[in-house]
Amino acid sequence: MTQDQPLPPPGLWGNRKRLAFALWIAGLAGLLAGALALFEFTCLDLWVQDRCYDFETARWLIPEDWFWPRVLFYQIPKVLFGLLAMALIAILAIPKFRHRFGGRPTLVLLLAMISVPSLVGVLKKKTDVYFPSQIQRYGGREPYVKLFEAYPPRDPRRKPRRPGHGFPAGHASGGFALMALAAFGKSPWQRRRGVAIGMAVGWMIGIYQTLNGAHYLSHTIVTNLLGGMLVVFWIGVLDPWRSQKGKADCAERGRDLD
Repeated sequence: MTQDQPLPPPGLWGNRKRLAFALWIAGLAGLLAGALALFEFTCLDLWVQDRCYDFETARWLIPEDWFWPRVLFYQIPKVLFGLLAMALIAILAIPKFRHRFGGRPTLVLLLAMISVPSLVGVLKKKTDVYFPSQIQRYGGREPYVKLFEAYPPRDPRRKPRRPGHGFPAGHASGGFALMALAAFGKSPWQRRRGVAIGMAVGWMIGIYQTLNGAHYLSHTIVTNLLGGMLVVFWIGVLDPWRSQKGKADCAERGRDLD
């Protein structure tokens, strides 16, 4: 590199950067704990759900058998998420596309689209929470039990209870994974726009699922916060790679100028 060539900028992965990512994750974890406490010690979930259900007709505001809402807010997003994930894998796997379109933002987005639904899927199998439409209050057969409560004893003559798989919100997790679009932003406004897109898609799906009795409000909020934590985690983990790549590119350009 020539003497009048400016030196490469310092690496972005320093103590301040690590502290910033740690504070973001800690803040989101605090919000998650607060949300869990709020819904555990109040009846806010039922209050919201009561307004989405007509007790006289025993119908939800948007019944699940309505064709177009289910297509627009459930089936089409599910297909688009799958296609986007496959496209990202192809970009990173094919050298020609990886050289042109690949990089840290693409990898962050792919990892978020894999990890957020996967984590939510694992929690759904472990938390044993039923969907609103499955509880007795809304015409189902199961009791309403909060996340940290125990189920009442059942009549031993009845069949064993099947565990619930309602918490957190699984379908909205794909939308919230799109908050990783923030990794493509080069300015704070562009990063905020990426987060806003992911939250808009996730909440669009989450509200639909609340209106048709598939999820409580708390399910979507928890999925939103978990998705945010994972997005921040992947951006932070891959930030050193971006810094090293930037230094290498700068050094290579310097050699070209010599």
